[in-house]
Amino acid sequence: ITLSDTQGNIYQSAIGPTIWNNGAREAQVFYAKNITGGATTVTATLSSSITTSALIYIHEYAGIDQLNPVDGAVGAGGSGASMDSGALTTTFPTDLIFGAGVSDNIITSAGSGYTPRGTLSGNMTEDETVTSSGTYHATATQNGVNWAMQAVAFKAASISTTTTPTPP
Repeated sequence: ITLSDTQGNIYQSAIGPTIWNNGAREAQVFYAKNITGGATTVTATLSSSITTSALIYIHEYAGIDQLNPVDGAVGAGGSGASMDSGALTTTFPTDLIFGAGVSDNIITSAGSGYTPRGTLSGNMTEDETVTSSGTYHATATQNGVNWAMQAVAFKAASISTTTTPTPP
């Protein structure tokens, strides 16, 4: 998949694709650094046809490092009610942890400390701004069988304890 938009922003993969649902589905998080913000139309170009469905969530954040925004990323797929991206170790104290979860049914709640953002088609995006470097997990709860969860740590534009990324 490649992404483009009418503002001319350049998208790249932060992680993924994470394969889930016994290899039948994929999840992937993209980002664009130093964006031209505001109203835009995003176009996804796929390398092969889709046999079921495709979903795209778009979030715009302010206060993210414009040159090298990704501090780390991790993803996992599994089954059961508890979803967990796996351990993500950050190196900066004010990272924004962005979590993206997909389920074969409905994600019922965001992980502890996370604010839910997008909930289209039973999936969920969530975020949390941390106050110290360390190890974090993006988690959630779902009522389906199979799931995938990804976490991406984005660095703040100015690394300090008083400047943190602003959620959408």
